[in-house]
Amino acid sequence: MRTTDPGIALVVPAYRPDARLVELLVGLSGRWGGPVVVVDDGSGEPYARVFRRCSALGALVVPRGERGGKGEALKTGFAAVAGMDPRPWGIVCADDDCRHLPADVVTVAELLAERPGALVLGCRDFRSPQVAPLTHFANLCTRVAVRLFCGVSVSDTQSGLRGLPTGFALRMCEEERGGFEFEAAMLAEAERGGVPFAEAPISYVSDPAAPGSDFRPFVDTARILAVMLELFAKYALSSVFCYALDLVLFGALMALIGSGAGAWGVYAATVAARVVSAGTNFAVNRRKVFGGGVSGKRIARYVALSAGIMAASALAVGWIAPATGVPAVVVKPLVDFLLFFVNYKAQQLWVFA
Repeated sequence: MRTTDPGIALVVPAYRPDARLVELLVGLSGRWGGPVVVVDDGSGEPYARVFRRCSALGALVVPRGERGGKGEALKTGFAAVAGMDPRPWGIVCADDDCRHLPADVVTVAELLAERPGALVLGCRDFRSPQVAPLTHFANLCTRVAVRLFCGVSVSDTQSGLRGLPTGFALRMCEEERGGFEFEAAMLAEAERGGVPFAEAPISYVSDPAAPGSDFRPFVDTARILAVMLELFAKYALSSVFCYALDLVLFGALMALIGSGAGAWGVYAATVAARVVSAGTNFAVNRRKVFGGGVSGKRIARYVALSAGIMAASALAVGWIAPATGVPAVVVKPLVDFLLFFVNYKAQQLWVFA
């Protein structure tokens, strides 16, 4: 029987598991070639027997003093893998709620071995009649949000079965979120950091006898959506700050130049203020919003986009105001508001892609 790459570790965050966690490890026996880490996320003494059985099967059981949530348990597991000698180069994460078949865990590990720099997602088929409508709806909401606000197009945003490079896992240890939204933050960080995505089809397992998931469809989906909206909020704050900076610089330069300079003074102050504010906006968006390095291509695209947005605003206002009879000072904020979203997607998908 072929075993997985010994350089790939398995991390299973567990909270109050039953014998099915042991069954998962038994199912992987002889097929999993790397180390196995099971994180006890504050389950308590009644569940110690399950974890002892995991240890007997060769797993490293890492206890947490109190429950921190799935994200915190994963970070604990990542840190345990990083401390191993030799250190595994990759990690596969699986849930303890009996929804992942041993064969699917192996499939994700094999795809990670083929694409060692990628974030591999074990993706379920939500068209299956087994999928509960609420589960389908929650995945649809997060999938749309991830696509709109992060530029990530994946078919299963909430799958806990995923493989990732150890280096990327350690970067995720710096993430503040510790609940189910941690996995959504992982998608956003992968996009920002240029980590490619890969999808491995896995089974959708619906076992009435399996323990219920702690995932709360409404509360946790809202928290996951908040992760996605945070990226857009950073972009909005960056835009507002740089717009205010543009106005302040323009006013200061006009005060220095004096009104005697005439129209050329206004032009010079406008261009100088816009260059500084645009450069600041580029730097902030690159570091805090979209990620990526500095390159001539990115700068050229940003300049072209800024010029295009400015021209689009002027043309739209110049056409709509006379055609409707609405004053240009009323039309311009509405046009610029729509272009604000266009600018966001263009920066995400073109400038900083």
